[in-house]
Amino acid sequence: MPRNLSGKACKEIAKRRGIAATKGELGEGMLFARVIKNVGQDHFTVAINSLHGAFEVRASLKKCFRSRGKTPVTPNTVVSVLFGKEFDPMDQKDLDSVKSSDHFPIEAILTPKQAYALQKKGEIPEWMVQDMEKDDEKKEGGVEFDYSEDKKEGDLEDEDIDDL
Repeated sequence: MPRNLSGKACKEIAKRRGIAATKGELGEGMLFARVIKNVGQDHFTVAINSLHGAFEVRASLKKCFRSRGKTPVTPNTVVSVLFGKEFDPMDQKDLDSVKSSDHFPIEAILTPKQAYALQKKGEIPEWMVQDMEKDDEKKEGGVEFDYSEDKKEGDLEDEDIDDL
């Protein structure tokens, strides 16, 4: 693989990996996780589905995803993380063996549409896709201004300002 990939090439790699993950072609030792928070320097706290619900681990972006603006990863993003072939999240012994200093590589970044498709197939639990924006939903909010011509008592007019 080339050493320095352009932003377009990295987005294409992420897209191909995401499509492969939704088709069930996830590599061995890879698990889906939800990004909980950004720790900094392309390191994240992610939650995986485990024996007792969610289990938090540290993950970092692979080199081709690292440059600023190439692939957006925000909290609530669903990603695919490589843990290794022997790791089983449903085994308490494996969960206990994970140290807080361990960082696992993020292999694929999924779009909200891909995450919802996986949730419908039953491959990821519902809590991983909660609070995610759907592609067709628009965020509402902000401030509305009233530009109506109605004047209230006490409003000054241009004439009143000149008289001061």
